[in-house]
Amino acid sequence: MKKQNIILSVLSVACLVACGDKQDKVSDDNNGNNTSTNPIDGANNQDTNTNDSNSKFVIEKFGTTRFEAEKFGLSKWNAEGSDKIVDEAKASGGKYLAAAQAGSTATFSFTLQAYSKVVFSAAYAQTEDNIANEVNLGNTFAYHIDAINDFRIGSNNKLAARSSATSFELVSYEEESLYPGEYKVTLEVLEDAENVPSIDFIQFKTSDASIEPADVSGITSVPDNDMRNLQQYKFLNESDLLQYKTYATGADLSAPEGIKLRFDDVETASKYYVQVATSEADLENAPVREATEKVYKFQNALLGTKYYYRAATSIDGLASATVKNITTTSVAPRVVYVPDVLNFRDIGGWESDLVPGGKINQGMYFRCAQLDAGRGGNTTSKLDNAGKGKAAIKELGIKVDIDMRDSYNFPSNKVSAANSTEWPVQFVAADVASGTESKRWEGGDGIAAKYKIIFDTIAHCDTDPVMLHCTYGADRTGITTFFLEALLGMSEEDMTRDYLWTQFTQGRDVKIEESKGAEFPQWVKKTKACEGTTFADKMENHLISFGIEKSTLEHIREIFVPGYVAKA
Repeated sequence: MKKQNIILSVLSVACLVACGDKQDKVSDDNNGNNTSTNPIDGANNQDTNTNDSNSKFVIEKFGTTRFEAEKFGLSKWNAEGSDKIVDEAKASGGKYLAAAQAGSTATFSFTLQAYSKVVFSAAYAQTEDNIANEVNLGNTFAYHIDAINDFRIGSNNKLAARSSATSFELVSYEEESLYPGEYKVTLEVLEDAENVPSIDFIQFKTSDASIEPADVSGITSVPDNDMRNLQQYKFLNESDLLQYKTYATGADLSAPEGIKLRFDDVETASKYYVQVATSEADLENAPVREATEKVYKFQNALLGTKYYYRAATSIDGLASATVKNITTTSVAPRVVYVPDVLNFRDIGGWESDLVPGGKINQGMYFRCAQLDAGRGGNTTSKLDNAGKGKAAIKELGIKVDIDMRDSYNFPSNKVSAANSTEWPVQFVAADVASGTESKRWEGGDGIAAKYKIIFDTIAHCDTDPVMLHCTYGADRTGITTFFLEALLGMSEEDMTRDYLWTQFTQGRDVKIEESKGAEFPQWVKKTKACEGTTFADKMENHLISFGIEKSTLEHIREIFVPGYVAKA
C-alpha cells in the first residue's frame, strides 16, 4: 500500500510548550507503569498548553503537555482522500484528526530539557462507520522513537465500542525514561489495521528520572539499566575530558558489566533460570540463561530499549514467573561483551547532527581489538577456545570481519577467527602497516585504497554488520572510525570520548593533548581545513579524495542515520 504522511510533514520549526506544573485531570491516576484508558467525551475539560501551530515542541518543565489536533494546521496535514482535520465541536479544541489508512505513516518531534520519565498518551475515537467495533490498539498503531525504541502498549489493550464518533478515550502507553534531547516519533498505521480510530490529541506526562549523581567523585555504583563498569561509568560522567587518565588503571577494563536484572522476590536457591526479551510475548521462546545470584547481568543490550525478563528456580517455573521490565540507558557508547576480545563497542547510539534529533543506528558497525593472537603489541585479545566468543558474535549479528593488521601483525591464511560453519563471517583484508601514522590521514603509500575497501564494505552493513579492528583497536581502527563518525555527524566531544574509551584496554596509552604529540587533535584540525560547510561535509570531501564515491558515502549516511536523505 502506498505510504503517506498522515499527520505531519517533516517537522522543523520549534514550538515552545509551557507545561508548568499543570497536571491533566484525566491522566492523573495513571502512574505510567501500566497501560490504562480513561474515557472522555470531547475532552472539553482539558487545557491546551501549546501556543503555536508548528509541529515540533519543547517540554521545559515536568508535568503534562498536550498537542492538539488543530495545532497541526491544514498546511501541515499532508494526506489523501478523506484523511484530514475535521471540525467537531465536541472534540478538544473543536477539531480532530480523521482516521488514517492502513500502511500509512506520520512523524512528529518533541524535545526534552531534562532526563525524564515519559508517559505518552493519545485520545482515540472510532469513526462514524466503526463506532460499534472494538479496536485492538496494539494491532493498529505503532509509535517508533528514533528507530531504537517504541512507545509500547499492552497487547490486550482494546478501545471499546463507542456511543458516538466524538466520544474520545485517552489511552496511555507504558512509561519510558528518556534523556535530554530531541526525539522524532514515527506513527505507523499497521498494514493489517482495521477500524482505524481517529486521534483528537496527543499528550506527554513527564516527571524527574534523574538517577545519576552530578559529582563524579561521589559515584560509587552504576545504575541497573547501564551496562558499563564503574570506571567506564565515571569516565562517561566526567565533564573534563583532560582528566581521562584518572579512570584507567593499567588493567584491562574494556569489558562491560552488563545491565542488572534483579529478581529478589524469587525464593532462594543455588541456581536460577532467567529469560530476557524485548517484548513480553517473546519471552516464551527466549533462551534460558542461568544465574547463581538474584541478579542476572545481561550483556549486549541495546541502548534506549525496554527489556522484559522473568526468573525462577526451575525451567518449568518460568512460565508462571512474574514478568519485570527495565529500560536501558540511552547514553552512548554501547559497550559490547565478546568473551576474551578486548575493546569491543558499537558506534550506534551516538547523536548525529545530520538531521534534527539524529542518532546513529545500533548493531551495524563495531570496533574492537584483534580476534586472534597475532604478532605485535602485548594485547591478550583473542577469541576463546570454548566457542563463547563466536556465539556472542553470532548473537550480535556480525557478518563481516574487517582486519587492518598487516602481514607482520597477522601472518595467517586470511580467514576470520570468528568464522564457522554455523555462522560464516566474511574476511575483508584492509591491511595498513604499523608505523605509518604520518601517512594515514592523507592516505599515502596506498592506504587510501584500503580506506576505499573499508567504506565500500561499510556501505552494506545494514544487511551485513561489520567489526573493524587492528591489534588494540586503537590507532588504525581509531582513525578509520573517526572518519566514519565525522561523516555521520558526531560532535567533536563525542568523537573524543569514544576515541579515549580505548584507554580501558590493558592501559593502552591513548591521548588527546596536542602538546604530547597526540594524533587525534591533528585529525580534527586537518578536517576543519577541508572544503565544506559543516564538519561532516568536510569529512565527506576528504573521503572522496581517497577515491570513495560520493554516492557510497551518502548511502552510508542514509543507512546509519534514520531520517537522512542521500544527496545527489
